[in-house]
Amino acid sequence: MTNEVAKAKRDRPSRPEFDKVEAIADAVIESDRMDCIARYLVAGRRFSNLQTADVERRWTEAVRIFLASYGSVNPGYMEDLDSELRLRKVPLPEESVRDQVAAVA
Repeated sequence: MTNEVAKAKRDRPSRPEFDKVEAIADAVIESDRMDCIARYLVAGRRFSNLQTADVERRWTEAVRIFLASYGSVNPGYMEDLDSELRLRKVPLPEESVRDQVAAVA
């Protein structure tokens, strides 16, 4: 075993350390989601009058454009659509953009 491999194994976090870091990352992501929803609610919930299928369709279109153009869609627009779906307790239609995500991953 080379010294680099041995050092990499030694420096690798243990499973409990990894789990702790993962839990912290998940908490940060959830906190960011809650902040986005709070901003959306304060701003007046602009998509509340749309049918759920329309919100899902707009979310799918926005994500596809964002991925194809590397950011030409306003992130606030996407966050608002995401927030509206989460407030309705509707899962994001991630399957509808699976191919586009795979193409840029």
